[in-house]
Amino acid sequence: MNCHQPQEFIGTYLNVWNGQTLDGLFEMVRTSMPEENPGSLRRQDYADVLAFIFKKNACRPEPRN
Repeated sequence: MNCHQPQEFIGTYLNVWNGQTLDGLFEMVRTSMPEENPGSLRRQDYADVLAFIFKKNACRPEPRN
């Protein structure tokens, strides 16, 4: 399995996710990655990946109202 490198998750790379809800982002990642076998990871694995990305960028998702 080929994955992105950690440095790819910092800065302007994340602009493609601007405006998406956390749920939407989770589903996009879950249904499209890994590229050669989308949806093959456990839901917790996808959540962990997103948590890593948020931590690397010192960002916190805004809560839903």
